[in-house]
Amino acid sequence: MSRYEIHTKIMAVPGKRDQLAMQLLKAARLVMHTPGCEKYFVSVSQTEPEPVLVTEVWTTKDHHDASLLAHAVKSLIQETRPLIDRSSEAIVSVPLGGKGLQTEELAEE
Repeated sequence: MSRYEIHTKIMAVPGKRDQLAMQLLKAARLVMHTPGCEKYFVSVSQTEPEPVLVTEVWTTKDHHDASLLAHAVKSLIQETRPLIDRSSEAIVSVPLGGKGLQTEELAEE
């Protein structure tokens, strides 16, 4: 099974972007030691006032899905919903490698 990567653009309620970003950074801390979580980082747009961008890399989709069942994660999601303006845009992909992402191919070299 291949790695699971998600790039998500989450639109904050106007004026709430920084609060939303802080909540998503809490999520990053919650999953930091969760089995299967390889990367979880949060950033904000320099050109748009509302988006918060999240990139996650998981060993498998099952690991990602299991992380959403943790009580602390479920609570944080409920707490964060009022800060989100509308549906997010998510792109699911398969990471191939590069700086900061160990791959078998790079490890063999």
